[in-house]
Amino acid sequence: MIRIGEYNDLEAFKRVDFGIYLGNQEEWVLLPSKWVPEGLAVGESLRVFVYTDSQDRPIATTDAPVATIGEFASMEVVDITNHGAFVDWGLEKDLFVPFAQQIRALKKGQRQIVYVSLDQRTGRVIGSTDLGRYFDYDIADLHVGQEVALLVFDFNDAGAQVVVAGRSRGIIYHDETFETLQRGQQLNGWVKLLRDDNRVDVSVRRPGHGSVVDAKVVILEALIAAGGSLPLHDKSSPEEIGDTLKLSKRVFKQAVGGLYKDRRISISEAGIHFNDNS
Repeated sequence: MIRIGEYNDLEAFKRVDFGIYLGNQEEWVLLPSKWVPEGLAVGESLRVFVYTDSQDRPIATTDAPVATIGEFASMEVVDITNHGAFVDWGLEKDLFVPFAQQIRALKKGQRQIVYVSLDQRTGRVIGSTDLGRYFDYDIADLHVGQEVALLVFDFNDAGAQVVVAGRSRGIIYHDETFETLQRGQQLNGWVKLLRDDNRVDVSVRRPGHGSVVDAKVVILEALIAAGGSLPLHDKSSPEEIGDTLKLSKRVFKQAVGGLYKDRRISISEAGIHFNDNS
């Protein structure tokens, strides 16, 4: 069965002047000439993405969209019509986002996180910015401390709203990061708490000992870049440490203690200093 909105491995079974048909006598889809790889012979298999053309007919392409059905991705709004918006998802035909699938009205030039789905009524691949209805709230396979991929999709007073592991809803609280996150930014994080409402609290700092090891590297690299000294110490404010190193004061103090014990740095009233022992 040919799956619209997904990748399909299909066999080339009939060549025509305007392309080649993939599939079989019972079910097939056209791969237009401009996407037919040179030398593709009847009987050979090819991996293609199948979506629908302007007349809602299935069509194949060897181009790759930024997201397939069931996935979230950052896309730019390229046009607004009387029925909805179109976003660039990496294919020749833009992805349609109906007004009914918009959590707030889209504007041309915006970048938004879009969920890709199949409209069961029309058989057309569509997008949605009303992400809440598409999150998977079954988080049984996640565990505290697990490293996960994150995609920032919005912000509120508490922090950055993120898609966790490509499917669940989560949050990075303001005090869990010292960098300014951007909508559409992709990064790795770690599960901090699985909440009763089946949402996920995440941190961009590796939990436990790992965070201290990472912080040591951050501090050493910052010292070298600064010429060997930084005006930071245990009396520096959390804001000073966060602005300079993107570390919490607690992790900074732990890492500095470890580096001092290892004789990688020295400490004075003026700050910390790199010991070049090479």
